[in-house]
Amino acid sequence: MDNTSPIWFLHVIKTGGSTICAHLSRHMLGYYDIDIPELSTGGKEIFRSGHALVWRPDRRVITIVRDPADWLVSVYNHDMARSGQRISFATWYDRSAPNSVNTVGGLRDRMVKWASYMFRPPGGGLQGLIDMLSECWLVGVTERLNDDLPALCRYLNVPTRYRNERVTGEFDRFDGREIERRYELTAEMRTKIYRENASDMEFYMHARRVAKPWAEVLGG
Repeated sequence: MDNTSPIWFLHVIKTGGSTICAHLSRHMLGYYDIDIPELSTGGKEIFRSGHALVWRPDRRVITIVRDPADWLVSVYNHDMARSGQRISFATWYDRSAPNSVNTVGGLRDRMVKWASYMFRPPGGGLQGLIDMLSECWLVGVTERLNDDLPALCRYLNVPTRYRNERVTGEFDRFDGREIERRYELTAEMRTKIYRENASDMEFYMHARRVAKPWAEVLGG
């Protein structure tokens, strides 16, 4: 891949991507945003991010994957904060309640469904999606973001100190409300989620295997 190719961040929700976008937009655009439609200089595109970007082989693609159980709890807390609903996590998970990720096909294996929309793997299968992770410029997992993001900042010549955005238990400045922690994941529910979301789990475990430290990939 050409090292001058534009960088595209295919942003699966609730994986830490808002932290990346807010920090880069602040220092590269001069204002905060949770997605970056296009960042250009001298007429040349440098960086773009979005929840609905579609894979292009001529772009240096970044994506981040999260543990499926932790991901669903984060989505739940965020949805409850936005909607004002007061339903239990178990009820939310077990029914087809309308929320930000549960509008098509239910919650099961929803992370894979989201990623598949952006990556458009050949044949639409899980194996094709997994194979495409190996073609990404950078693959991250949420639990390593605090180690990886400073390397990307150095590569893009922006400050390495950043603020984590849209964190459960803190005030969300983009939505203007606190994301209350409504649920603490139990071992029993974690096991249930892993069992019932086998594709999400396989996708995540493969991401962990192929994700190299960003400092190693970027040379710093």
